[in-house]
Amino acid sequence: MDPVEEALDNANTSASDDFGFQSALHTLKRQIDGEVRNELLYNIALLESTDAEHPLLEALRGYQRWENEQDYENGAEHALKNYEEGIDQALDDCWFHVASWSLAAYIDLADSLNHEDRLQQAVDDAIELLEEQYSEFDTDEGSAGRILDAISEADLRSIDSATLDRLVEFSWTRAEYTNKQHNYHAQRNYLHRIRQIQEQRDGSIEDVQEGLIESYEDEIEFQKTRGHLVTATTIEEALKECESFADEETLNRWRLEKRRENRKGIEQEMKPVGGEVPDEVTENFTSIANTLVENFENAANEFSPEQAFLGLVKVPVFLPHIDDEPSDSGPQPGEEEEGENWFPTASLTDIFPRRHTTHEGDSVSSETSEIDVPEWYSAEARLSVGLTARVVYKLINQRLIKEHHFFTLLESIDGATVDDKAFLTDFIIAFFEDRHAEAIHLGMPRLEGVIKHQLEASGTAITASIRGEDLPKTFGGLMNRLDGLLDEDYVTFLRFRYHDATGAALRNRTAHGELRYKEAHYDFSASLLVEIFRSAVYISELDQE
Repeated sequence: MDPVEEALDNANTSASDDFGFQSALHTLKRQIDGEVRNELLYNIALLESTDAEHPLLEALRGYQRWENEQDYENGAEHALKNYEEGIDQALDDCWFHVASWSLAAYIDLADSLNHEDRLQQAVDDAIELLEEQYSEFDTDEGSAGRILDAISEADLRSIDSATLDRLVEFSWTRAEYTNKQHNYHAQRNYLHRIRQIQEQRDGSIEDVQEGLIESYEDEIEFQKTRGHLVTATTIEEALKECESFADEETLNRWRLEKRRENRKGIEQEMKPVGGEVPDEVTENFTSIANTLVENFENAANEFSPEQAFLGLVKVPVFLPHIDDEPSDSGPQPGEEEEGENWFPTASLTDIFPRRHTTHEGDSVSSETSEIDVPEWYSAEARLSVGLTARVVYKLINQRLIKEHHFFTLLESIDGATVDDKAFLTDFIIAFFEDRHAEAIHLGMPRLEGVIKHQLEASGTAITASIRGEDLPKTFGGLMNRLDGLLDEDYVTFLRFRYHDATGAALRNRTAHGELRYKEAHYDFSASLLVEIFRSAVYISELDQE
């Protein structure tokens, strides 16, 4: 059974399992649009090779003929009719993820063809679905947002005013709910959609601008309970978005707060001995983060957000180095074709000189450690995680990478089991909804699971003789297995951050109920998100050697 057929079968078995089929449909459409390369998605069958049958798959076949051959009758019209049938069937089956996706795809196509009557009907159907299924406080933002994105990006001049009023009212309600949930990224996405709709109607957007300022103000206060660096990054994004319409008093206050929070954050992470952190250190930190985001945007535009992310996770500056000289990160995806690195950055030493670092004191004897790292390693490890989290925050806040891109990446992990993908799907959703304590407890065990299953898929045994029996290796045993297979700096970082008693030992502390609640914040879940795909990239390269 191919992956698309399997996803459809799961949806037919249980309506609540329709997310997998929606994800497959989305991936197939993006392949047709040329947004992702087939080799990135070797776990997803191409449309021509699946044996699955459903009106929405037939709609995609018509869409493919339209895109490739400009055949209207057998292409666009065939797609529209099958979308209509598929949407009705999905609603009858209570496949609300699938219905949301297919309505959005139908709206995109009807809009591109200037089918005003079909667009009006689709938008009417969409707002009814939104009001019926996505108006509760704890709704799935991804599904609701997908429909609203399609509508707000369409030409709405032919849509009647009453329907648009309902869309705006729904979006304001969702913005209010997501603010109360501290899901500020989602809140601002709803405000952006309202702005797009109002601008097409020549309506006022002053309330949207006020809402954006209030959203950032609320998030800045909320992030102050999480950490200085994430607060500084939030303020930087607020300045970037609101500078053209916020009053000078607010902007000036934000600029001062950003400078103060950046300095406190670096001091907290690095614990320097004697003296304050120089201004150039915080400036270097911010500059490198911004350069990485800029380079990501360029790579995503040339290739895809997924491929750009797989290149980003291997940037040397995201890892502390055992030696004074940073190790070579190796070629990145697409580098062979382009002849240059997508993300030319330096190492952590270019942010903070060695002389400012010190060893983090703890009560565990170094004799119990399985790793041999210099005294400054702990501080650099914390700073690398802080930088990772800042870059991920910026990418998401600027909408350079979205939730659905990570679902596509999830399908590209060779060897990941159905259960890996199910748990990691929930992890990604929780991360994007800022439910970080939940995300960490979903994602942490699957990091180990994905590493195990990828190693097996690459032909590397993950078992060992334990008391005379062949049993799966523990996490520490997995790290031993990775020695000599993967980059030394990376394996050392994995040991230090997730396993070793003298390091952060986050995997062990999470598993044994020793993680403090205040540690379960954005930085941890963002770095875990990167770790899952970074390990997948490194292990996938074993087959290429």
